[in-house]
Amino acid sequence: MKIQTTVREVIKCISAVVTLIILFTYSPVYAQLKPGNLTQFTEKDGVPGSQISSVLVDNFGYIWLGTINGLARYDGYEFKRFFSNPNDSISIKGLPVSSLFQDRKGQIWIGTSPGYLNAYDPVKQSFRQYVYSDLIDRSASIEVDVNSMCQDNKGRIYFGIGTYHFESITTGLLYLDENDNTIKKFPVPDSLRIGNVGKITKDKAGNIWVLSYNGLYKIDVNLNLKKIHSQLLDERLKKNSEYLVNMEADDEGHLWCISQKSELYDINVQTGSYKNYSIDKLIKGKIDDTYPGTIAFDKNANIWIGSNTGLRFFNRKTGEFERFVNESNNGIEKAAILDLKFDSFGTLWISTSLDGLLKYEERSVLKSYSFDKNKKVSLTVGWANNLYESSDGKIWISTSVQGSGGLNELDPHSGTIHTFPFHSFLPGGFIFGLSEKSPGEFYLSTDKGCYVFLPKTNFLKKIKFDGVPDTVFIHQFIMDSRENLWLCTTNGLFKRKRGTDKFSRYDLSLIKGSNASSNEISKAFESKKHGLWLLTNNGLFLYDFKTDKIVRYAFDKKAGDVFITQDINSFYEDAAGIAWVGTWQGGLSKYNVETGKIKNYSRNDGLPSMSVQGILPDEANNGLWLSTFEGLSHFNLITGQFNNYSIADGIQSQLFADGAYLKTSQGQYVFGGSNGITVFSDKDVTHNSIPPLVFLTDLKLFNKSVMPGNNSVLKNSIYDTKEITLPYDQKNITIEFMALHYSNPAKNKCAYKLENYDNEWREVGNQHVASFPMLPPGKYIFRVKAANNNGIWNEQGAS
Repeated sequence: MKIQTTVREVIKCISAVVTLIILFTYSPVYAQLKPGNLTQFTEKDGVPGSQISSVLVDNFGYIWLGTINGLARYDGYEFKRFFSNPNDSISIKGLPVSSLFQDRKGQIWIGTSPGYLNAYDPVKQSFRQYVYSDLIDRSASIEVDVNSMCQDNKGRIYFGIGTYHFESITTGLLYLDENDNTIKKFPVPDSLRIGNVGKITKDKAGNIWVLSYNGLYKIDVNLNLKKIHSQLLDERLKKNSEYLVNMEADDEGHLWCISQKSELYDINVQTGSYKNYSIDKLIKGKIDDTYPGTIAFDKNANIWIGSNTGLRFFNRKTGEFERFVNESNNGIEKAAILDLKFDSFGTLWISTSLDGLLKYEERSVLKSYSFDKNKKVSLTVGWANNLYESSDGKIWISTSVQGSGGLNELDPHSGTIHTFPFHSFLPGGFIFGLSEKSPGEFYLSTDKGCYVFLPKTNFLKKIKFDGVPDTVFIHQFIMDSRENLWLCTTNGLFKRKRGTDKFSRYDLSLIKGSNASSNEISKAFESKKHGLWLLTNNGLFLYDFKTDKIVRYAFDKKAGDVFITQDINSFYEDAAGIAWVGTWQGGLSKYNVETGKIKNYSRNDGLPSMSVQGILPDEANNGLWLSTFEGLSHFNLITGQFNNYSIADGIQSQLFADGAYLKTSQGQYVFGGSNGITVFSDKDVTHNSIPPLVFLTDLKLFNKSVMPGNNSVLKNSIYDTKEITLPYDQKNITIEFMALHYSNPAKNKCAYKLENYDNEWREVGNQHVASFPMLPPGKYIFRVKAANNNGIWNEQGAS
């Protein structure tokens, strides 16, 4: 019971400072944080415990966690734990971890209870303990712990000490010089009483700031200690019975502090002036006591604040606060937060008191609409296989599956959906195509014939097109620039000239190299340069307006390049007249119609699937959006790079329907698939363009790790070693490496090459080991590179 009580107190107040009242039910006045950008890691994922007091991002990019159940390190793939072993002198001592810090030599410092301070050497992979508790004047029953650590520009490390149960101590400030292995008490003049120390931080000039029970102190670069008095601030704090409970120094020489009365202070340490931002004026209702807040600065110097009711964001330009307003399924956006740290990718790592580790990243979380039996209004069930924008800007979606489904009207601005289940108005259970005949009046081609439908009244009337058999299913109605109406059907192409009533038929099966499958036409696209392109289940065809003839393209090797497969799913023609063609199981093809040359893109190039179901242009970013049978992908036309999006990014499912793609008049992209539709615009998307961090982690000879040392082939750590010389018989070599990128680690990819041995790069997915069991004598250079989940490579890598 003693450990449980102690840990609860540590969590309630990391620094043994009293409770902080902060933030938290105000209406947002800035942009909203997105709950969908939060990812949770719990004990199921390997986190040692749900209560995490401290988080650290080290120099390599590893994420270190100090938990109620010990120390752990996360590399994006697994949580490595470090256990205490009484029989091992180089193991960690203590169990609950209260604080973490990395010094400039790369050592990790860990404060654990009861009263341990550990230093981890990542090269030797060993821990060393330091004794400090006897330096603190206290009774034997009072337990102490390291609450905060910081290092000055001369290498001196400072330790802020507090107590578990709010007991007061005389001086909680200790230090250790870089070349001295003894922790000492910082000399404090008799006129000063620092007491329990909650936070230590360093400012831009190298001064050390100490926040304690008894106020704010500064240790300047000459190691002089003085208490900081700002008359205006002191008067305000005294008047309001207010005190500071946490702080961080920014890069502009300012100190940002939080008080227990929901005030955020921007203190100019040179002048003593300050600005305060009163969060409580924005709060509705009663403010409850909370755990001490924690502060972190992002790459734009904005401030992120952790509280017992979740994450808060302060925009320094606008002076406004932001919070989560949309609740996630498990409510993790309201988790009680104890620590915040940003990594080099801009991802925020959040330690909580009950909800494990959280990750918040600025990534694309796309909006999708699906069938949900638990909601009163959602899309009708089934594949979303037809998309159409009506004249009033609404998006119409037909869905179908095993005789069920329906028609849906989506307002893209409000997100409201009006559904028309098949059983309520339509005989049959499948819509092959839909089009607006006139405002508020639609053509519907179904498995029971063609109808005119008026949604406002549910009026339905069966119709017949002159010259078109009732047995023909119409995939698309398209009016060309000459006002001819075309029907793309399951049995050829039909055309009704302007001013006439009867359709004429074009039989594509009669064209050279074609068959009946060529008459299964899914879509047509009018080209500004070439004619009317026709997409079929067997070939790409072009109608020439001048000759009234149809010709098949890219199928005859004698005439030029051919598509990998002839089942054409999607098409787009760019401003230069280049045709971009998506096929079923044939990937993406860039087709120069005039030269007959085709460049194919496959999974080897980063395309997520060989089945490209839809293609939409992204003119603003020189790209194409592709829907596939393995998620969405953005293709950069300049770099040839594919950025891929999966269910984790908010898409409706991994499976998209061929032909179900639409770019609206407002520039929104809409793609349909097996579980509904995904709708987004350019502003909703952030392309993950930062490559992974790559470094070597281990050298093994005959499957045994080589430790650095004077008598070792490794004089330094493997990541600091440029060259090694081995005897000729040391030919069983293994090199381990790491690629760190936390957006979607499972999709990170590695490749390595041993020059003078390998001619080509070996792509090994997310494998992190290279083995050479019988390496001949010679001179070699080992190189490794890696790509993130969007295929962005760190080409320099490690060597």
